Amino acid sequence: MKLIGKGEFTKAYLKEGRVILHSTDRVKECASLGWMPDHRLFPEIERLEIGDDFQVYEMEYFPKVKSLKNSLTNRQYRLYCELRKLSVYCEGDCDSYLKWIEAFKALPYEFKAEREALCEAVDSLLNYSTGVRFEISPRNVAVKGRKLILLDCFFIRD
Repeated sequence: MKLIGKGEFTKAYLKEGRVILHSTDRVKECASLGWMPDHRLFPEIERLEIGDDFQVYEMEYFPKVKSLKNSLTNRQYRLYCELRKLSVYCEGDCDSYLKWIEAFKALPYEFKAEREALCEAVDSLLNYSTGVRFEISPRNVAVKGRKLILLDCFFIRD
């Protein structure tokens, strides 16, 4: 398998057009158990095995895009930009999951379905910790059918 990504909690490998994740990330566990919202923002993740030091997951491979602006629909790119603004909004107070829920609820009305899904995601992750955080950048999102996919935007700090 070819290593295609490495983060603090996960190593990602490409295998036959799919991604195999070796991870200690509780967000991936939550998703694999079906607790994350059933919304196109979130990729489907399947748990393959439980190891001693990490778990193994499988998900769809999303190729990198050169330009999010050119790859997303106008509405989806506006959503991405609004989510990027949240980093500034929550700066200095990002440790509070309540602050993230407040920030997601403040998204413009045109993103009503997305803000509900984001709040539901925080709610699901509270089963693991109150240390839920959100970070979005071009490196942790993908595009499928000109729609935004959040790959590693949520994480649990503790």
